[in-house]
Amino acid sequence: MGFVSRKYEKHLLKKKRAGTFLIRFSESTSSGGITFTWVDFNSDGSPQFNSVEPYTKKELEFLSLPDIIRDYQLFATEAVPENPLLYLYPDTPRDEAFGSYYEECQKGISGCQFFLGHSPPGLLFIPCNSVELPFPMDGCIYVI
Repeated sequence: MGFVSRKYEKHLLKKKRAGTFLIRFSESTSSGGITFTWVDFNSDGSPQFNSVEPYTKKELEFLSLPDIIRDYQLFATEAVPENPLLYLYPDTPRDEAFGSYYEECQKGISGCQFFLGHSPPGLLFIPCNSVELPFPMDGCIYVI
């Protein structure tokens, strides 16, 4: 969305449906960065805002923003990963907005998904074509 404050971001998202997200320039990094925030709702109906640590120029040299958005995963109930980013603000389905910009997973592996190490803590992103692992893996889901 560009230059939007955290406060205004919450104002924009609070009445949107769960899974609506906004991409904006970060206020918290002096060298610049891009972050995204999505809205979910608590059982009482109050909005809950979730943000990731900013992606910096260095990270964006290796990862395209559309692929980050597509592959972002969180553990939901029962340790089932899910992508909470469903609708680009104001109401465009994620894949409709970014689908033509997605890169295909390397090595011909289908169902490639990444757990990005920005949120929640303890997860580390490893591109499926960047490292040889000492153990076999089906697909590209790496949790470190």
